[in-house]
Amino acid sequence: RNMECRRYPYSGLWQGRVLDVYITEEVVGEEETVNKKGELMIVENLEQRINLEVGDKTGFLTEIQAPLRRHHQGISKGQVAVMLVMSYQEDLGKIVKSSDIYLPTVNLWVSDYPYLRRDAFIEVINQVRSSRRKSKQPQPSNVEF
Repeated sequence: RNMECRRYPYSGLWQGRVLDVYITEEVVGEEETVNKKGELMIVENLEQRINLEVGDKTGFLTEIQAPLRRHHQGISKGQVAVMLVMSYQEDLGKIVKSSDIYLPTVNLWVSDYPYLRRDAFIEVINQVRSSRRKSKQPQPSNVEF
């Protein structure tokens, strides 16, 4: 699955917010059995899944679905969401793939498959935040008295 992500020549760090979160049941498999009368029965295996819709001020929206886990209870609308987005376009004008979603305020990941090395991704996020803080601080003037 990671090979699929490597075919996109451009990627970027994206930050937005959780716009919606809801639970669905999805068919994840089917089994064929025979009942006592000799009739073929198809049994569907259902799995509860979390659906997370995230977006930003530019109007970009995407949705990710993953198996529901107990720790997902901490997810709510409005939380900051961070992920890697991939594109064939240098300006990322059209996003064709996104990675796992990280929710830093509750330190949670939502993903069907772990595309990212999570420790490295968190380190990159922290470096970006640190450099933003430094660039926003007023710089001391070089005026001598």
